[in-house]
Amino acid sequence: MSVFLCGNTGFDNHGCEAIVSATVRLLPCESGRIFLTSFRPKTDEGPAKRYGVNLIPYASYPTRLHRLVCAGVRLVTPFRHCGSGYTQRPLFRRLRKDDVCLSVGGDIYCYGRPAVAMALNHYAAKKQVKNVLWCCSIEKEVLRGEILRDLKRYDWILARDALSWQYLKERGLTRVLRCCDPAFFLPAERTELPRGFREGRTIGLNLSPGATEEGSVCLRNVKRLLQYLLEQTDYQICLIPHVYTAAPDTVDLAALKKLAETFHSDRICLVDQELRCEQLKYIISKCRFLVASRTHASIAAYSSLVPTLVLGYSVKSKGIAVDLFGSWEDYVLPFAELKEDNELKDAFLRLMEREEEIRGALAERLPGYRQSLLDAMKQALPELYRISPNALCPPELCTGCTACASACPRGAISMRPDREGFLRPVLEESLCVQCGACATACPSVHRFPDARRRPEAFAAQSLEDGLRLTSSSGGVFQLLGEAVLKRGGLVVGAALEADHRVAHRICATPRELEALKTSKYVQSDLSGVLPEIKKLLEQGREVLFSGTPCQIAGLRAYLGESPEKLSCVDLICHGVPSPAVWGDYCRSKEPLSQIRFRDKSLGWKRHSLRFTHPDGREELLDVTRDPYLKCFVAGHSLRPSCYLCPSKQLSRPSDLTLGDLWGVERLLPELADDLGTSLVLVHSEKGRALLEEIRPRTALRAVPFSQAIVSNRSYSASVSDGRLHGPFFRFVRRLGAARALRIFSGSAAPYRLLRGILRKL
Repeated sequence: MSVFLCGNTGFDNHGCEAIVSATVRLLPCESGRIFLTSFRPKTDEGPAKRYGVNLIPYASYPTRLHRLVCAGVRLVTPFRHCGSGYTQRPLFRRLRKDDVCLSVGGDIYCYGRPAVAMALNHYAAKKQVKNVLWCCSIEKEVLRGEILRDLKRYDWILARDALSWQYLKERGLTRVLRCCDPAFFLPAERTELPRGFREGRTIGLNLSPGATEEGSVCLRNVKRLLQYLLEQTDYQICLIPHVYTAAPDTVDLAALKKLAETFHSDRICLVDQELRCEQLKYIISKCRFLVASRTHASIAAYSSLVPTLVLGYSVKSKGIAVDLFGSWEDYVLPFAELKEDNELKDAFLRLMEREEEIRGALAERLPGYRQSLLDAMKQALPELYRISPNALCPPELCTGCTACASACPRGAISMRPDREGFLRPVLEESLCVQCGACATACPSVHRFPDARRRPEAFAAQSLEDGLRLTSSSGGVFQLLGEAVLKRGGLVVGAALEADHRVAHRICATPRELEALKTSKYVQSDLSGVLPEIKKLLEQGREVLFSGTPCQIAGLRAYLGESPEKLSCVDLICHGVPSPAVWGDYCRSKEPLSQIRFRDKSLGWKRHSLRFTHPDGREELLDVTRDPYLKCFVAGHSLRPSCYLCPSKQLSRPSDLTLGDLWGVERLLPELADDLGTSLVLVHSEKGRALLEEIRPRTALRAVPFSQAIVSNRSYSASVSDGRLHGPFFRFVRRLGAARALRIFSGSAAPYRLLRGILRKL
C-alpha cells in the first residue's frame, strides 16, 4: 500500500511545504511508500528528496490546442473532468485499490472550482481508491451545487478549523473529522537570524500583497503600527515573507521590501533570502510577537507559543483561532473590514497586554489540539495503523519501554541495542505463536487517551536545604520516596550503575533511594523491571514508579489496569540520549570514581555535570561547555521517537509530574534562591494524596498552570530540531562518540561550517 499526497502547487509557497513536510513525518508508513504529485517539479524536487518521498510531476497537455479544447468542453458541457487524463496520467497509472490519496491543498475549495482535485476525486470514486480531503478549510458560501456533490464523494474530510467543520456538518456531510493543521507538528530548524534581529525583543511582521495594496486602509494601518513601534518602543521589527511564488500578486518579499524602503530604519530587518519552512518557523519562534496574514506563518507562531495577531482574509484564520482560544475576535483582524487607520495598532496593543495569558493558553491547549489530528488519522486511515497480531510497532515510534518483551508469554521478544545504541524489541519468529500480547501491551499502538484536563500546578521546595542541594530541583522526589518507604512500600527509579550504565532498580531502604536522586540524561534500561513490579503488586506491596512519560505509558499498557497500590511519577522530559553515546563518552574520561548530573556548585540553572577521578581530580562542566550536554540540549543524540513524542499530552497516565519551575523568579520571587524549585503537576486523587503527605516537609505554593508551563516547553512540545540526528550517529559510528560530540558541539568555525553543510544535505 502506498500513500499519494496530491495537488501540491509548489514548495515556494511555504505553507504548502509545511503541510507536506509535517504530513510525511506523521504518516505511520515507510517514506519510500509516500508519493508527492506536483505542478512545480523543478521547485519541489530537492525538498521531496530531503523528505524522502517520491515525486510525481503532473503532465502537460500535448499541445496548447488540447488545453484550449479541454477547457472549452469543461465550460460548456457536463464533462467537467475533460483533460484530466492528460494532466494526471502519471498519477492515475500508479494508483491501485489498496492505495490512499490525500488531497493536501488545504484551502483548494476556497478559491474557485478546483478542477484537478475534483477530477482525482471522480477517478478515485470510480476506481474504488480511498481519497481523503486532507486538513482543509472551506468557506460557507461554496458549499452548494457541484462543489457539495463532489465533497460527498470523499471517503473522509478532515477539517482543520472549527468553522469549516461546522459548515460541513450543517450541510449534511457526515464523514467529517475536526483536527488541527499538520503544520502544528512542523519542527523548527536552526538557521542564522537576520542582521539586527534581537531574540526576545523583535516583533515579526508577515504580510501578503493583499494586505499591503497601495492606497488601502490595511496598508495605512500597517504603517501606523510600524510608526508607533519605532517611535514609542525599543523593539526591533523583522519582516518575514512566507510565499515566494513567481506570480507578482502573491510574492510576499516584494511587498515587504517596498514597506522596508518606506521607513529606512536600522531597526527594521528583512528575511531577504528564501528559506525552508522549518527555517522560517525557527525565525518566527524567536520573535516576541507576530503580525501575520499568511495562515502558516501564524501556525508557526502559535505552535512556538508566540502571541500572534492575524490579518485574516478567509475562514481558516478565524476557525483556527476559535479552536485555540474559543473565539477569534481578539486574535484575527479581517483586513477587508478595516475602516479606521488605527485599528491594527489598537488591536496589537491589546495583544501585548495579554502576552502571558496568551502564551499560557497556547501551552495548555496545544497538546490536546495536536492530538486531535492523530486521533483523526487513526479514524480516517485505519489501514495505515493496522498491524498483524504479532507485529511490533514501527522503529520510529518505538520508545524502548520493554512492554512488548515483558508481555510476551513465550519469551519471543528480546531487547537489543540498535546501530545507535537504543534498545529495541527483536522478535524470534520461531517462538512466536501470534497471540497478540505484544501489540496489546504496546503504548505506541494503544495510546493513553488525553482527557485534556488541566492538572493542578504547585511550586515545591524541600525545607531541608541540604536535600535540595543534592537533588536536581526542589527535592520533592526524595520526599515522596521516603513517604512510600516509611509505609513499607518500594520505590522504582533510574540509577547510575558502576559501569556508568543507567538502569531502573527497585529500592527498599532510604540508603538505596539515594541512588535514584538527580536526573540522568541517558535512556534508562527497563529490562526485566516491569514483570517484577507486576509480581510485587500481586503480592499487595505498594510501589512508587518514577520514569519518563513513555516509560510510564509502557508500564500502564503492560499492566492493562491501574492498580490501587501503584503510584507513578513522570518527568518533564526533553528527550532521551543514546546509552551507547553516553558509555563511550564516559570511557573517554576513565578512570572515574563518581559522576553527578545536575551538580549545583555553579547554581541550579547551570545544568552542570561533575566527573570525579580516583586521584581526587574533578571536572565540572556546565551545559555551555560540556559536549555531551550541548548535544543533548540541541537534540542531536536523542531517540528517534523523541522528535514526535507520543506522550506530550495535557493529562498524563501518571499521578504526578515533576520538573523544574523555570520562571520562579517571575511567579514566586521569594522562592528564587537558585538552589532549585520543583514544579509539581497533579493528575489524580492519588497524586494529590501523595503531595499532601509531604506538605509538612515542603514549602508548597499553588501556581497557575498556564503560567507555570510557559517556560517548560518540553511539557507540551517535542524536540524541534532533529536535522542533525542522522549525521551525528554516522559520525559516532565512524569516529566514536567522544569525537562526534566535540564536532557537533564545537564552537570553532570549521565545526559550525560542517554542521551548516550537514543541515542542508
